[in-house]
Amino acid sequence: MKIKTLLIGLGNIGMLYDDRNSNLIQSHAKAVELHPNFKLVSGIDPVYERRNFFEENYKLISFKRLDEFRNKDEIDLVIISTPTDTHLCVIEETIKSLKPKMILCEKPLSYDYNDAFKIVDLCKKANIELFVNFVRRCDPAVIEIKNKIDQNLIEPPLKGICWYSKGLYNNGSHFINLLEYWLGNYKDIRIINSGRVFNNIDPEPEFIIDFQKGSIIFRSAWEENFSFYKVEIISKSGILKYENGGDKVELYHVEDDKKIKGYKILSEKKLRLKSKLDVYQYMVLDQIYKSYLGENTTICKGSQALSTQKIIYSIREKLRT
Repeated sequence: MKIKTLLIGLGNIGMLYDDRNSNLIQSHAKAVELHPNFKLVSGIDPVYERRNFFEENYKLISFKRLDEFRNKDEIDLVIISTPTDTHLCVIEETIKSLKPKMILCEKPLSYDYNDAFKIVDLCKKANIELFVNFVRRCDPAVIEIKNKIDQNLIEPPLKGICWYSKGLYNNGSHFINLLEYWLGNYKDIRIINSGRVFNNIDPEPEFIIDFQKGSIIFRSAWEENFSFYKVEIISKSGILKYENGGDKVELYHVEDDKKIKGYKILSEKKLRLKSKLDVYQYMVLDQIYKSYLGENTTICKGSQALSTQKIIYSIREKLRT
Protein backbone atom coordinates (compact mmCIF):
# COMPACT_ATOMS: atom_id res chain seq x y z
CA MET A 1 0.00 0.00 0.00
CA LYS A 2 1.28 3.43 -0.93
CA ILE A 3 1.32 6.31 1.56
CA LYS A 4 -1.08 8.93 0.18
CA THR A 5 0.57 12.33 0.51
CA LEU A 6 -0.68 15.92 0.42
CA LEU A 7 1.90 18.68 -0.12
CA ILE A 8 1.17 22.09 1.43
CA GLY A 9 3.55 24.72 0.07
CA LEU A 10 4.86 24.61 -3.51
CA GLY A 11 7.85 26.92 -3.12
CA ASN A 12 11.55 26.03 -3.33
CA ILE A 13 11.80 23.01 -1.04
CA GLY A 14 8.22 22.06 -1.85
CA MET A 15 8.74 21.87 -5.60
CA LEU A 16 10.94 24.47 -7.29
CA TYR A 17 14.44 23.33 -6.28
CA ASP A 18 14.27 20.42 -8.71
CA ASP A 19 14.73 20.28 -12.44
CA ARG A 20 12.41 17.58 -13.71
CA ASN A 21 15.15 16.27 -16.03
CA SER A 22 17.89 16.19 -13.38
CA ASN A 23 18.96 13.22 -11.28
CA LEU A 24 18.86 15.41 -8.17
CA ILE A 25 15.95 14.94 -5.75
CA GLN A 26 15.86 18.01 -3.51
CA SER A 27 12.16 18.87 -3.37
CA HIS A 28 9.24 17.14 -1.71
CA ALA A 29 7.14 16.96 -4.87
CA LYS A 30 9.74 15.14 -6.94
CA ALA A 31 10.67 12.80 -4.07
CA VAL A 32 7.07 11.73 -3.47
CA GLU A 33 6.41 11.31 -7.18
CA LEU A 34 9.44 9.04 -7.67
CA HIS A 35 9.29 6.99 -4.46
CA PRO A 36 7.53 3.64 -5.02
CA ASN A 37 5.98 3.61 -1.53
CA PHE A 38 4.35 7.04 -1.72
CA LYS A 39 1.59 8.57 -3.84
CA LEU A 40 1.30 12.32 -4.38
CA VAL A 41 -2.40 13.24 -4.21
CA SER A 42 -2.46 17.03 -4.51
CA GLY A 43 -0.67 20.29 -3.75
CA ILE A 44 -1.78 23.47 -2.00
CA ASP A 45 -0.33 26.95 -2.45
CA PRO A 46 -1.80 30.49 -2.54
CA VAL A 47 0.32 31.50 -5.57
CA TYR A 48 -1.36 30.80 -8.91
CA GLU A 49 1.89 30.45 -10.88
CA ARG A 50 3.13 27.73 -8.55
CA ARG A 51 -0.15 25.83 -8.72
CA ASN A 52 -0.11 26.06 -12.49
CA PHE A 53 3.47 24.76 -12.64
CA PHE A 54 2.54 21.90 -10.29
CA GLU A 55 -0.49 20.89 -12.37
CA GLU A 56 1.44 21.04 -15.65
CA ASN A 57 4.39 19.02 -14.36
CA TYR A 58 2.74 16.57 -11.97
CA LYS A 59 -0.62 16.20 -13.74
CA LEU A 60 -2.55 16.64 -10.50
CA ILE A 61 -5.16 19.10 -9.28
CA SER A 62 -3.96 21.76 -6.84
CA PHE A 63 -5.80 24.13 -4.52
CA LYS A 64 -5.33 27.64 -3.20
CA ARG A 65 -6.36 26.79 0.36
CA LEU A 66 -6.58 23.65 2.47
CA ASP A 67 -10.33 24.08 3.02
CA GLU A 68 -10.84 23.65 -0.75
CA PHE A 69 -9.36 20.15 -0.65
CA ARG A 70 -12.18 17.61 -0.40
CA ASN A 71 -10.61 14.12 -0.38
CA LYS A 72 -9.74 14.42 3.30
CA ASP A 73 -10.09 10.75 4.20
CA GLU A 74 -7.46 9.76 1.64
CA ILE A 75 -4.42 11.35 3.27
CA ASP A 76 -1.83 9.43 5.29
CA LEU A 77 0.98 12.00 5.22
CA VAL A 78 0.90 15.79 5.03
CA ILE A 79 4.12 17.58 4.08
CA ILE A 80 4.26 21.20 5.24
CA SER A 81 6.78 23.35 3.36
CA THR A 82 5.29 26.78 3.99
CA PRO A 83 7.15 29.77 5.53
CA THR A 84 8.32 29.13 9.09
CA ASP A 85 6.02 31.71 10.67
CA THR A 86 2.97 29.88 9.25
CA HIS A 87 3.81 26.39 10.54
CA LEU A 88 1.70 26.55 13.69
CA CYS A 89 -1.50 27.76 12.01
CA VAL A 90 -1.07 25.34 9.08
CA ILE A 91 -0.57 22.40 11.44
CA GLU A 92 -3.57 23.47 13.54
CA GLU A 93 -5.73 23.53 10.41
CA THR A 94 -4.27 20.24 9.17
CA ILE A 95 -5.07 18.46 12.43
CA LYS A 96 -8.56 19.94 12.53
CA SER A 97 -9.56 19.10 8.97
CA LEU A 98 -7.47 16.10 7.92
CA LYS A 99 -6.11 14.18 10.92
CA PRO A 100 -3.41 12.37 8.93
CA LYS A 101 -1.30 9.57 10.38
CA MET A 102 1.90 11.56 9.86
CA ILE A 103 3.13 15.11 9.31
CA LEU A 104 6.52 16.08 7.87
CA CYS A 105 7.20 19.74 8.68
CA GLU A 106 10.01 21.89 7.37
CA LYS A 107 12.59 23.10 9.84
CA PRO A 108 12.66 25.04 12.02
CA LEU A 109 9.28 24.28 13.54
CA SER A 110 9.00 27.95 14.52
CA TYR A 111 11.05 31.03 15.33
CA ASP A 112 9.37 30.93 18.74
CA TYR A 113 10.10 28.10 21.18
CA ASN A 114 6.61 28.20 22.72
CA ASP A 115 5.00 27.81 19.30
CA ALA A 116 7.35 24.92 18.51
CA PHE A 117 6.37 23.27 21.80
CA LYS A 118 2.70 23.76 20.92
CA ILE A 119 3.18 22.11 17.52
CA VAL A 120 4.75 19.04 19.09
CA ASP A 121 2.07 18.90 21.78
CA LEU A 122 -0.80 19.25 19.29
CA CYS A 123 0.50 16.36 17.19
CA LYS A 124 1.06 14.19 20.26
CA LYS A 125 -2.49 14.77 21.51
CA ALA A 126 -3.91 14.04 18.05
CA ASN A 127 -1.85 10.81 17.86
CA ILE A 128 -0.06 12.08 14.75
CA GLU A 129 3.58 11.16 14.17
CA LEU A 130 5.48 14.41 13.64
CA PHE A 131 8.72 14.44 11.64
CA VAL A 132 10.89 17.49 10.99
CA ASN A 133 12.92 17.84 7.80
CA PHE A 134 16.45 17.88 9.19
CA VAL A 135 17.55 15.94 6.13
CA ARG A 136 21.12 15.03 7.11
CA ARG A 137 19.98 12.52 9.72
CA CYS A 138 18.61 10.40 6.87
CA ASP A 139 21.87 10.34 4.88
CA PRO A 140 23.79 7.01 4.90
CA ALA A 141 27.15 8.72 5.54
CA VAL A 142 25.75 10.51 8.61
CA ILE A 143 24.23 7.28 9.93
CA GLU A 144 27.56 5.49 9.45
CA ILE A 145 29.38 8.20 11.42
CA LYS A 146 26.82 7.88 14.22
CA ASN A 147 27.44 4.13 14.37
CA LYS A 148 31.22 4.61 14.45
CA ILE A 149 30.94 7.12 17.31
CA ASP A 150 28.62 4.82 19.27
CA GLN A 151 31.07 1.93 18.79
CA ASN A 152 34.04 4.12 19.82
CA LEU A 153 35.60 3.64 16.38
CA ILE A 154 35.70 7.44 16.42
CA GLU A 155 37.09 7.59 19.92
CA PRO A 156 35.91 10.23 22.40
CA PRO A 157 36.42 12.76 23.81
CA LEU A 158 35.72 14.75 20.67
CA LYS A 159 36.52 18.35 19.79
CA GLY A 160 35.45 20.19 16.68
CA ILE A 161 34.46 23.25 14.74
CA CYS A 162 31.33 23.87 12.67
CA TRP A 163 31.03 26.60 10.04
CA TYR A 164 27.52 27.71 9.11
CA SER A 165 25.94 30.61 7.23
CA LYS A 166 22.47 31.88 6.27
CA GLY A 167 21.29 32.22 9.86
CA LEU A 168 21.07 30.23 13.08
CA TYR A 169 17.47 29.12 12.50
CA ASN A 170 17.71 28.48 8.78
CA ASN A 171 21.01 26.61 8.46
CA GLY A 172 22.70 26.66 11.86
CA SER A 173 19.83 24.54 13.18
CA HIS A 174 20.71 21.82 10.64
CA PHE A 175 24.15 21.41 12.14
CA ILE A 176 23.07 21.72 15.77
CA ASN A 177 20.57 18.92 15.10
CA LEU A 178 23.23 16.88 13.28
CA LEU A 179 25.70 17.21 16.13
CA GLU A 180 23.03 16.33 18.69
CA TYR A 181 22.45 13.15 16.69
CA TRP A 182 26.16 12.32 16.69
CA LEU A 183 27.24 13.55 20.13
CA GLY A 184 24.15 13.34 22.35
CA ASN A 185 22.27 15.93 24.38
CA TYR A 186 23.82 19.29 25.10
CA LYS A 187 25.19 20.12 28.54
CA ASP A 188 26.25 23.75 28.25
CA ILE A 189 26.33 26.70 25.85
CA ARG A 190 28.84 29.56 25.85
CA ILE A 191 28.56 32.63 23.65
CA ILE A 192 31.70 33.84 21.86
CA ASN A 193 30.12 36.85 20.16
CA SER A 194 26.67 37.99 19.03
CA GLY A 195 27.55 38.24 15.33
CA ARG A 196 25.10 39.88 12.94
CA VAL A 197 21.46 39.29 11.97
CA PHE A 198 21.00 37.70 8.55
CA ASN A 199 18.25 39.29 6.42
CA ASN A 200 17.10 41.24 9.50
CA ILE A 201 15.48 38.13 11.02
CA ASP A 202 17.97 35.32 11.64
CA PRO A 203 20.89 35.85 14.07
CA GLU A 204 24.37 34.50 13.32
CA PRO A 205 26.18 34.32 16.67
CA GLU A 206 29.33 32.36 17.37
CA PHE A 207 29.23 29.99 20.32
CA ILE A 208 30.42 26.74 21.90
CA ILE A 209 28.15 23.80 22.71
CA ASP A 210 29.26 21.06 25.09
CA PHE A 211 27.50 17.83 24.09
CA GLN A 212 27.67 14.55 26.00
CA LYS A 213 30.48 13.23 23.81
CA GLY A 214 32.36 16.40 22.94
CA SER A 215 32.53 20.16 22.45
CA ILE A 216 31.95 22.01 19.18
CA ILE A 217 32.77 25.62 18.30
CA PHE A 218 30.22 27.17 15.91
CA ARG A 219 31.40 29.99 13.67
CA SER A 220 29.40 31.96 11.11
CA ALA A 221 30.43 32.75 7.53
CA TRP A 222 28.97 35.14 4.92
CA GLU A 223 26.25 33.55 2.78
CA GLU A 224 26.09 36.54 0.44
CA ASN A 225 29.68 35.86 -0.65
CA PHE A 226 29.52 32.06 -0.82
CA SER A 227 27.81 29.19 0.99
CA PHE A 228 30.09 27.50 3.51
CA TYR A 229 28.95 24.59 5.67
CA LYS A 230 31.61 22.39 7.24
CA VAL A 231 32.19 20.27 10.36
CA GLU A 232 35.63 19.04 11.39
CA ILE A 233 35.96 16.79 14.45
CA ILE A 234 39.21 15.58 16.00
CA SER A 235 39.33 12.47 18.16
CA LYS A 236 42.00 10.23 19.67
CA SER A 237 41.65 7.99 16.63
CA GLY A 238 41.87 10.64 13.89
CA ILE A 239 39.87 13.35 12.15
CA LEU A 240 36.41 13.48 10.58
CA LYS A 241 35.89 16.01 7.79
CA TYR A 242 32.27 16.75 6.86
CA GLU A 243 32.55 19.24 4.00
CA ASN A 244 30.38 21.03 1.45
CA GLY A 245 27.37 20.63 3.70
CA GLY A 246 27.89 16.87 3.74
CA ASP A 247 28.53 16.14 0.06
CA LYS A 248 32.11 15.18 0.99
CA VAL A 249 32.63 13.03 4.11
CA GLU A 250 36.10 11.68 4.94
CA LEU A 251 37.77 9.92 7.88
CA TYR A 252 41.53 10.13 8.48
CA HIS A 253 43.00 7.58 10.89
CA VAL A 254 46.20 7.55 12.96
CA GLU A 255 49.29 5.55 11.95
CA ASP A 256 52.88 5.09 13.10
CA ASP A 257 55.32 7.77 11.96
CA LYS A 258 57.77 6.04 9.64
CA LYS A 259 60.37 8.76 10.16
CA ILE A 260 60.41 9.08 13.96
CA LYS A 261 60.09 5.93 16.03
CA GLY A 262 57.44 6.03 18.75
CA TYR A 263 55.44 8.89 17.20
CA LYS A 264 51.95 8.74 15.71
CA ILE A 265 50.77 10.87 12.80
CA LEU A 266 47.61 11.38 10.79
CA SER A 267 47.52 9.03 7.83
CA GLU A 268 47.43 10.48 4.34
CA LYS A 269 45.05 7.66 3.44
CA LYS A 270 41.39 8.48 3.90
CA LEU A 271 38.13 6.61 4.12
CA ARG A 272 35.52 8.27 1.92
CA LEU A 273 31.96 7.71 3.15
CA LYS A 274 29.25 7.71 0.49
CA SER A 275 26.80 10.56 0.91
CA LYS A 276 23.44 10.69 -0.86
CA LEU A 277 22.62 14.35 -0.29
CA ASP A 278 21.99 14.72 -4.01
CA VAL A 279 18.76 12.80 -3.38
CA TYR A 280 18.21 13.88 0.22
CA GLN A 281 14.42 14.20 0.09
CA TYR A 282 14.16 10.66 -1.24
CA MET A 283 16.27 9.49 1.73
CA VAL A 284 13.84 11.27 4.08
CA LEU A 285 10.92 9.34 2.59
CA ASP A 286 12.85 6.08 3.02
CA GLN A 287 13.08 6.80 6.74
CA ILE A 288 9.42 7.84 7.01
CA TYR A 289 8.40 4.57 5.36
CA LYS A 290 10.53 2.60 7.83
CA SER A 291 8.76 4.39 10.68
CA TYR A 292 5.39 3.65 9.06
CA LEU A 293 6.31 -0.06 9.07
CA GLY A 294 7.29 0.12 12.74
CA GLU A 295 11.02 -0.23 12.07
CA ASN A 296 13.86 1.73 13.66
CA THR A 297 14.48 5.03 11.91
CA THR A 298 16.95 7.90 12.08
CA ILE A 299 14.60 10.65 10.90
CA CYS A 300 14.20 13.62 13.25
CA LYS A 301 10.98 13.36 15.23
CA GLY A 302 9.12 16.25 16.79
CA SER A 303 10.57 15.81 20.27
CA GLN A 304 14.11 15.72 18.86
CA ALA A 305 13.50 18.86 16.82
CA LEU A 306 12.17 20.52 19.97
CA SER A 307 15.48 19.73 21.68
CA THR A 308 17.29 21.57 18.87
CA GLN A 309 14.80 24.41 19.23
CA LYS A 310 15.56 24.57 22.96
CA ILE A 311 19.27 24.99 22.23
CA ILE A 312 18.51 27.85 19.84
CA TYR A 313 16.18 29.40 22.42
CA SER A 314 18.93 29.17 25.05
CA ILE A 315 21.39 30.85 22.67
CA ARG A 316 18.91 33.66 22.01
CA GLU A 317 18.35 34.14 25.74
CA LYS A 318 22.09 34.31 26.40
CA LEU A 319 22.44 36.91 23.64
CA ARG A 320 19.90 39.11 25.43
CA THR A 321 21.84 39.11 28.72
